[in-house]
Amino acid sequence: MGKKVAEAQAAGSASSGTMRQLQVPEPYKVVIGKIPEIEPAENEVQVEIAYCGICGSDVHAYKGKHPFVPTPAYPGHEGSGIISKLGKGAEKYGLKVGDKVTFEPNLNCGTCYNCRKGRYNICLSLKVMGCQMTERTKGMMADKFVAPANKVVKIPKDMSLRKAAMTEP
Repeated sequence: MGKKVAEAQAAGSASSGTMRQLQVPEPYKVVIGKIPEIEPAENEVQVEIAYCGICGSDVHAYKGKHPFVPTPAYPGHEGSGIISKLGKGAEKYGLKVGDKVTFEPNLNCGTCYNCRKGRYNICLSLKVMGCQMTERTKGMMADKFVAPANKVVKIPKDMSLRKAAMTEP
């Protein structure tokens, strides 16, 4: 992990139960706010984010021009980090605390026609972490991020977290 990442994480206040989260409250305005730290629920993991890429969709959301991302927006869906906590049952996905990971950001329903045909990227109910967020899946431009364990991908030991943030598996 790079020195700047370690310094930024040390500046966070994880011990206080809050964390920093980049927010776009309105077009062309960015703030770093404090939000409650989210604990992983069943079949979820909490990841300390090391790096997060900036995608074209993040730029469109910042400008208020993304058709599916209203403000306030919490950008970031191309991230990497280290698992810090496992929710109950998450270990069945082969994950453990300390694993270096990245994310498959598409949240598909698994039941529509397209999902049943294996075309998850065009799910009729598709949501994307950091784009169409819920209270549990706000963007990865934060100190920590909670994701479904089945959407977390371990990276090779010799791959840097910086490179992993650019993979979007």
